[in-house]
Amino acid sequence: MDLIFQRPVWRDIMLMLDFSHYEFDNYVVWGDSSTDYYNNSPWGRRMAELEDVSKDGVEMEINGDFTDKLSMNISFAYVDWNYDGPDEGWEAMSADALSDRAKFRIKSGATYSLTEKLQFHMDYKYQDKQEQDVIDIIDEEAGIFDVRHVKIDAYGVVDISASYRLFDQWKRVRDPVLKIFANNATDNDYVNVSGYPATERTYGVSLSMAF
Repeated sequence: MDLIFQRPVWRDIMLMLDFSHYEFDNYVVWGDSSTDYYNNSPWGRRMAELEDVSKDGVEMEINGDFTDKLSMNISFAYVDWNYDGPDEGWEAMSADALSDRAKFRIKSGATYSLTEKLQFHMDYKYQDKQEQDVIDIIDEEAGIFDVRHVKIDAYGVVDISASYRLFDQWKRVRDPVLKIFANNATDNDYVNVSGYPATERTYGVSLSMAF
């Protein structure tokens, strides 16, 4: 169930609030790898079906044109998982994985139009810490897999770019845009969802157009 409120707060700036609540009778997670049931079971039975799982969340987003040249957006999301099933047994131990998920997420972006053709843009993303099991397939036919428990620390990433629209139209070519960008501009160190080092600071140039 989602309860959503949306309304303008000033000029064309919009505010959105989303309150959510979901309940699951059979929510499937990977079983706790420290239990005998998990280690003595074939791969197809190493999943735990949890009863009485609920998910509560709230998300807020503000976006719009703050001035004639500046547009911005920012969103904040919080999610909380709860397990209200039996408090013993391997299902209860597996339910601990619900608390390993990221609780907070922040996203924001700003675009400044210096002229009708030249724009500067910045994005920021923050992800809360999380843990998860990653499965690597060694031999699918033989049923040989490797499970790694990955811990991902909280991190924030900044991407910046400048784009210039070269002209409106020439023959069939319309709105060609030259873009220069730097992803992970602050060169933060973090790992991706597979547990491997994420991309370091990256520079690039792109050209896009319509026909």
